[in-house]
Amino acid sequence: MADETGNNESQSIIEALLHPSQEQVRVRSTRFQSFYANNLALAFSSYDCSLIFGEITGMKHEDKPVVEEVFRVTMTREVTKALLSALKTNLDAYEKEFGEIKAIAKNTQISVGPILPQLTE
Repeated sequence: MADETGNNESQSIIEALLHPSQEQVRVRSTRFQSFYANNLALAFSSYDCSLIFGEITGMKHEDKPVVEEVFRVTMTREVTKALLSALKTNLDAYEKEFGEIKAIAKNTQISVGPILPQLTE
């Protein structure tokens, strides 16, 4: 029974992400923070997806840009898929209204890709 309740709760969260309504009440936490990111790394496990946001500092280490990792968001694969759907819906609507968003040139220092295991100090 506990699994069924947890499953229903997860479904409700996913439905709210996919189909937001005007009935939502949004409250800003005292822990709320805002960050700038021009780099994104992805990491997947058997159950979760992590988005690691960073900023390219402009410094170089062995001719490679240095990324300062700033924030990580970890979510279930289901919520990740709902996020992808919401992003696509909103980007499509934006482009319909304002025109196509140009893809980032491959030679820029903004990258999205899998993260590698991190060395511990």
